[in-house]
Amino acid sequence: MTASAPMSRTYPRRRRKSTGVDMRRRAYPADVTTDASTPRRRGRGEKFPGGRDAILAAARDQFAERGFAGATIRGIAQAAGVDPKLVMHFFSSKDDLFAASLELPVEGLRTLLGALQAPVDEVPERLTRAYVEMWESPLTGPQVRAMLMSIATTDSAADALRTAFEQRIAGALGDRFEPVAVVTAMSQLLGAALIRYVVRMPAFDALTRDEFTAQLVPSVAASLERGRVTPPPAPRPA
Repeated sequence: MTASAPMSRTYPRRRRKSTGVDMRRRAYPADVTTDASTPRRRGRGEKFPGGRDAILAAARDQFAERGFAGATIRGIAQAAGVDPKLVMHFFSSKDDLFAASLELPVEGLRTLLGALQAPVDEVPERLTRAYVEMWESPLTGPQVRAMLMSIATTDSAADALRTAFEQRIAGALGDRFEPVAVVTAMSQLLGAALIRYVVRMPAFDALTRDEFTAQLVPSVAASLERGRVTPPPAPRPA
């Protein structure tokens, strides 16, 4: 006779006492927010994300038209459509604004430096063409015009021009031309630009861009050629 397996007991499942609250849809107070969702007070500059660019564009036009002494923070702010306090928020003084407005756009600077890196025989024409293009461009023209008109009335303009020459132009030409030859060539370009774009003498003003460039290339080439550095002879093979 075999023993039968013990019978297992079943107990009724205990039911939890209802609290009356659906835990899946528990409501939280409406005013409880996380740090990420808490609105942050915006500064004056953040309320006008395009304000700085508008101020710089207006400053270039004002400095080009009125010079450093004639341009005012209030006039620049009015041209930019902003409050004068916003101008001072981005730039602590008119000198700082003037210096910032003289920074060349990336494309214009690339074109100029590319011309200076050309083979020696091509430098005069490419340098002259790039320089004229900077004056003719609606982006860079007001900047260089502002610098030229204000250079006699403020030290910051002279410092900007000297820095641009020492750090950009002379540095890019390296040891291929004597410094005095480079200065002479740049003074010819600077003077011609003054006559054409600021004084607007009829003889220069009537020329097309290519005609104006062609007039300048021979004198620039002659100045650079006089200061051309002869490279040392290559060492003889052993």
